[in-house]
Amino acid sequence: MNEIDAGIFDQAKFFGETTSTKIHLLRKLYLLFFIQFACAAENLHISYLYDDDYVPWIFQHEEVFVVTAVGQIVLLFCVIFFRDSLRTSPINWIIYVIWTTLLGYNMGYLGVWYDDRGAILMICATVCLISLALLVYALTTKYDLTLTGGTLFILASTMLSYEIFIISTDLPFGEMVSIAVAGIIFGYYYIYTTQNIVIRQTFNIELEDPVIASILVHREIILFPVRLFQFVRKALRE
Repeated sequence: MNEIDAGIFDQAKFFGETTSTKIHLLRKLYLLFFIQFACAAENLHISYLYDDDYVPWIFQHEEVFVVTAVGQIVLLFCVIFFRDSLRTSPINWIIYVIWTTLLGYNMGYLGVWYDDRGAILMICATVCLISLALLVYALTTKYDLTLTGGTLFILASTMLSYEIFIISTDLPFGEMVSIAVAGIIFGYYYIYTTQNIVIRQTFNIELEDPVIASILVHREIILFPVRLFQFVRKALRE
């Protein structure tokens, strides 16, 4: 582990926290996050199979998207502010199923609305493959996940997604390259946010619940521009 990785990941913040318990949590989190976007990708795939029925229904019932979008926002806020109350089973699993269903529908709607389902499908597939690759990384390492250690897994999964879509679709080259580059950036931030922000950020001495943590990752994705701005400003000041 290099000095940069050590500076990010060294300090334990939970009572009784160990490397093995953190990796065990990360394995579950990556699997749960993979399932979320796998469901979204499958919804987009179904929209291709039943294009004649799916697309007209989407445009005829736009109010459904309003309800699902608002529902997803409200659910995210509930998870952020009431995470301690929602971490118990079966409440956490009910929330997870609802969140995954809403995410799948909303991604499908965005693909139809922007008339670019191929790009949205590639985004979902890239996130799935990165999550799967990091799951393999977490299953094969005995130490903390690091940015340098995850490089091979991130690059391999992103390139695999790129190769699949460049062979099987007619998406514009520039669009695919942009998604692939964004996927690599996301992969590094994904390791950082799950390892340092989601898994360790708590006001209790209990370990984080991976089910709720897999939803909290979306908050960190939304806040990525803010985190990037803070990092650049700090770097410039130093």
